[in-house]
Amino acid sequence: MMAGNEEIRVRLIESLVGYLSGPDDDLRLTAAEALLMSTWDPAWTPRLLIDAGGVVPLVASLSDDAAPVRSAAAQLIRILVQKGELDVVVEAGAQHALEKLQDEPDPVVRTHAAEALQAIQTHKCT
Repeated sequence: MMAGNEEIRVRLIESLVGYLSGPDDDLRLTAAEALLMSTWDPAWTPRLLIDAGGVVPLVASLSDDAAPVRSAAAQLIRILVQKGELDVVVEAGAQHALEKLQDEPDPVVRTHAAEALQAIQTHKCT
């Protein structure tokens, strides 16, 4: 039964990653928020997102037209860094994309971007 649950989890993450890059605004927002919420699952690991090819689309989402998508992407990047995946997010260009959000008009996005940048800086020093 556990293998079945894991397969479902993997397929769900893969689908959400696909929607994250899609043309539909509502699906991108739903995917970004669902990916963020998935981190609350005790069985979640960064590998689920990384193995699904989700890091590059996640970094791309930092420049999405919708502020909630940018916010969720920044939060997810912070979580990835805090879970030990600094190299993966830096290689995908997250630091530069987050730095561009320092002048973000939306204060929530700006805050989440600053928190993600702080996590990157903190983990680079350790």
